[in-house]
Amino acid sequence: MLVGAHRYREAIAQFQRLIRLNPDFLPYAVQLSLAEIYINLGKNDSAFYYLDKAAQSMDKEQKQKKDQIMLSFKSLYYQMQSALNERMGLPYSGQVFRRYCDSITEDLKDKHNTALRQQETRAQLQQRNYELIINRQQMELRIAVIVSLLLGVILALIVLYQQNLKKKERTIRRLSSELQKYSKQLKDNEVLMAQNNESIQELQMQLSTQKASEQEAQLSLIKQLEEQNRQLNLANQNLQHQIEAHWKQLKSAPLKTPHLQELTTEMLRLKEREEALTGQLISTHPLVAELRSKPRFLQPEDFVRIATLVNKIYPHFTERLTETFPNLTELDQQLCILIKLGFSVSQIAVFMAVSPTSVSQQKSRMKKRILQQKTDSFTEGETLDLWLHRF
Repeated sequence: MLVGAHRYREAIAQFQRLIRLNPDFLPYAVQLSLAEIYINLGKNDSAFYYLDKAAQSMDKEQKQKKDQIMLSFKSLYYQMQSALNERMGLPYSGQVFRRYCDSITEDLKDKHNTALRQQETRAQLQQRNYELIINRQQMELRIAVIVSLLLGVILALIVLYQQNLKKKERTIRRLSSELQKYSKQLKDNEVLMAQNNESIQELQMQLSTQKASEQEAQLSLIKQLEEQNRQLNLANQNLQHQIEAHWKQLKSAPLKTPHLQELTTEMLRLKEREEALTGQLISTHPLVAELRSKPRFLQPEDFVRIATLVNKIYPHFTERLTETFPNLTELDQQLCILIKLGFSVSQIAVFMAVSPTSVSQQKSRMKKRILQQKTDSFTEGETLDLWLHRF
């Protein structure tokens, strides 16, 4: 503003103050302004000095920022340089400035050509993108046609599958009905056999107190009940074979149907019913009922009676246990029988006249013996009691 008002000395004072505040801050715009002031003041040497400094600053700036165009500052520089040359009587030459302008023109042409190439590249990319969109739409159409054909094939397969499924469902429904009938008859026979056994035991206990004539009648009745139990046992064996055959036929079906699932549920219910009936048979036994209400030390004959009961309810339990695990001791077998009947650790401790801790230790040792004989036992983390319950 001071230079524009021709107040050159005040302008120099302000520039010098600025330089004193920051000696490193002297850009080419300030240097050109100082050169202009000294030209107007007639101080040519100072004007040449600041023009030189301005030229160095502009060259340094352009080296750092090659794409920067300083045409107005360069033009001002060459104008002042020409004015000083004329004042000093030196010849005038505009060749350097023309070369500078030519170089700028070439740079502008290069930038223009680069912009054209970029525009052409964008157009090619847009065309390629359009082609990709067309190809994608065509691909989607082909996929839709293929999917439609596949759906048609799947629908045809579903129809065939449904027809085959209905046929299998009829077979499964028939097998399910027969299985339920056989299972119910089997359980009814077992309940009747248990009742007959209880009647036989009561009649045998009464034999010693009856007269000879009455004893013959009771013996005849006992024989009839035993014969009935034998017939029922044979019938149950036949029923069991039929149930197993039906169950194998159901398991061989390649498809799981709702009817098969219903049948599985029904079989589980029958299993629960069987367990309930088994528990009832055990609890109604006189010796078991006595031991549950009043635990006492068991004599050898007590173990014989209990083992007989277990083998009746769970066929050949002790034989299967001995054959599968020959390394079990007699004490282990007695413990297995008591666990199978559902007695607790404290009750077993009274039966064997030992502490509950000793019973737990014996169970732990027996479990190790079982694992030594059959390593795949207890694979599901089950306890010894649960394992024996399923054995």
